[in-house]
Amino acid sequence: MQPKVSIVIPCYNVERYVRECMQSVVSQTLQDIEIICINDGSTDSTGAILREFARQDSRINLIEQQNGGYGVAVNRGIAQARGEYIGIVESDDFINPTMYEKLYTKARQTNAELVKCNFFVYDSHSLEKNHTYNPKYQDLNLAPNYAFNPREEFKQIFFFHASVWANLYESTFIKSVKFFESTKVYQDLPFAMEILAKADKMAIIKEPLYHYRLEINQGNSTQFITPDRLMQMLEMTKEALSVLMRYGILEEVKEYFFAHAMSPNYSFYYKTSSKIWKTFANEMREILAHYTNPQWTYFEPKIKKWTQAIMQGKVPKQSFKQYRRKVFRLRVRDGGIYLKLGNFEYKKAFATKHQKHTK
Repeated sequence: MQPKVSIVIPCYNVERYVRECMQSVVSQTLQDIEIICINDGSTDSTGAILREFARQDSRINLIEQQNGGYGVAVNRGIAQARGEYIGIVESDDFINPTMYEKLYTKARQTNAELVKCNFFVYDSHSLEKNHTYNPKYQDLNLAPNYAFNPREEFKQIFFFHASVWANLYESTFIKSVKFFESTKVYQDLPFAMEILAKADKMAIIKEPLYHYRLEINQGNSTQFITPDRLMQMLEMTKEALSVLMRYGILEEVKEYFFAHAMSPNYSFYYKTSSKIWKTFANEMREILAHYTNPQWTYFEPKIKKWTQAIMQGKVPKQSFKQYRRKVFRLRVRDGGIYLKLGNFEYKKAFATKHQKHTK
């Protein structure tokens, strides 16, 4: 019998988090689900934890494979999914108990190919561990309350965080779109652009139901931002651009797309070696040639300045202020102290009056 929802969970070396993730999935109020876990060649105890869950729950289909990367794992899971609808959960995140019941109900009510919910940003190292993601211009509360065509009725969604894991997809619809398998970063950008370009009907649940673990996903540590990863990000930006051109909608959504794409490129650029900057700038300039008559509406000032420099044929350099912030930062705010010195980071929350009195 066909399950209502298949949930694809790609897993690689997430022994610290996968148990919490799996518990949140098997505890869904929507019981008629299929859980497809892909152990993508983990070298820690991730596989053992997944096998433990699979023994206890017959809804779990555990696939063990050699490491192929995120795109390979997700594509394999989607290909084997049998559900009416398909969702993706990243194995270092977790979800609310009612997430898939609410997404499935909305999908059936609206006959939408794509349903998106809001999400929480979870950072166990932060004083504010779990807060709703709603930065300026990316607030799902701005979206229509009815099922809509994203290309025609809410183009601003092309600027939003890709958050492909906060979605529920109609099975036939998602099986026609593939994640790129050749890179290890930013595969979600071209995938998200094609999903939005392809969908005729999309619905929104404005309630946050997914918990996105920031400390794993943000890639703050410079040791992980290699020149190769920066160039892979550029490659995925180029692929996303080609998707929008193929669907003939680049001109309509370019303000949203370029603001979306340039932000992470900017972040990676200053976290990697300056030796690659000239090559990156030259290739990025070819991409930005498609950003004609820019309005810059959705750009942060610093990213706008950086992007303009590339468009003018320059190779942006790191300012002294940026270098100083990279090496040393001391902040006291939100009831705590933050200290960064080189690769060393220290965060300490101040005790409140109530905490002091109850010790």
